[in-house]
Amino acid sequence: MDVNLFERNLGYINQETQKKLSELTVLYAGCGVGSAPAEASVRLGISNFILIDGDTVEAHNLNRQSFTFEDVGESKVKSLKKRINAINPKANVEAIHDLVSSKNVESLIKKADIIFDTIDFLDLEAIVQLHETANKFNKPIFSLFTAGFGAVGIFIPGTTREKSWIRELFDLPDGDLSQASYSAHFFEFFGKIGTHLNPEVAMAMNDVFLKMKDGKPCPAPHVVSGSLIAAALGTFVLKKFACGESIKSAPEFIYLDLAEVEKKLTFII
Repeated sequence: MDVNLFERNLGYINQETQKKLSELTVLYAGCGVGSAPAEASVRLGISNFILIDGDTVEAHNLNRQSFTFEDVGESKVKSLKKRINAINPKANVEAIHDLVSSKNVESLIKKADIIFDTIDFLDLEAIVQLHETANKFNKPIFSLFTAGFGAVGIFIPGTTREKSWIRELFDLPDGDLSQASYSAHFFEFFGKIGTHLNPEVAMAMNDVFLKMKDGKPCPAPHVVSGSLIAAALGTFVLKKFACGESIKSAPEFIYLDLAEVEKKLTFII
């Protein structure tokens, strides 16, 4: 049976843009936070995916990530590939159960048209390698992270800079980062944007970073609304990218928070 999976997109997305979306290759580096945006992307019409993540699905992921109980113990990339193909069996999905590293980052970036950075923020070296390689090859990259009942994103267009945006935004030194403290740099980064976040989110994240000062990972709180908003932001950027439209980009951030939206859009008739 010949079924047009995306006919209901028409009216908001024209045929030309829908075709461009189907031709893009999107790299999702990190398939935990990235699982919801990846699922939304296939529903938007993305047909070519590269997924990389070295983690497996755990029960505590199920409150906000696009997995089910039967995926627990399975690799995230394998489970996400299965979910994408369950929605569109014709989607091309390369699933790589590995971490982003100096050994694979160039080959990953070269194959992609646009990169989504949804790497766990504890892996500072991998995040920097991803961004600096995208900078080297003039590839656009969009970083997404959940923030309470909302999400934050930053789009970095495909233009080369002498110093990559990621080092500038996180005030990172040049050269090797193997000894750099992820908690210190992320704490400083959140200090810069914290005044723009929901106070409840800022307080929760400050508490996480304080607990991390001993060098041990501390799981940050997450709720499903943040993941779904991250998915919405991701598809919003993909549509604008396919259309060649301007996207708010570094050093500006996109922050969408339901509490703030409720304040601004509540009305009575």
